[in-house]
Amino acid sequence: MQWYYADANKEQIAFEEEEFEQLIHGGKILRTTLVWNESMADWQPASNVKPAAFIEASSPGATNAQSPYVVSPAGVAPTPAPAANPTDGLSIAALICGIFAVLMTCGYGIGLFPGIAAVICGHKSKKKIAENPGLGGDGLATAGLITGYVGIALSVLVGGFMIFAIVMAIVSEGALE
Repeated sequence: MQWYYADANKEQIAFEEEEFEQLIHGGKILRTTLVWNESMADWQPASNVKPAAFIEASSPGATNAQSPYVVSPAGVAPTPAPAANPTDGLSIAALICGIFAVLMTCGYGIGLFPGIAAVICGHKSKKKIAENPGLGGDGLATAGLITGYVGIALSVLVGGFMIFAIVMAIVSEGALE
């Protein structure tokens, strides 16, 4: 099986499976040297791949210098994942207000104001994310908008039902006299 290791000059050196232990004993491959073959998902330190060889290897010339991470041969091995985009704070606020609006409407019938806040934060966040592609949180803003609109709708329905019930109680009380 064909293997590769990264040397101190960031070059990829190909070698065969049979040469692995010779390279370890010769000090070319150290514990921290990154190695890779086609069966592996990513580059790994040689001590993770062949731990027994390093127990036996006590070469006086060997050092523990860190080998650099390099791109795989022919672009086969994966590269490191890109850094995550920062999340827009308004999108988080939109989601929190939207959830609060739904819960307050179901529990107490007063979710109108948190729902409005969720919708405002959600729209501002979506606009901010569209203007700055480096920002994350688009899904949070969308969820905040949805829960905000649901909270507003539920508040209007619950409020309308309460008004209807009060009016009906007043009218029915007047009819009994």
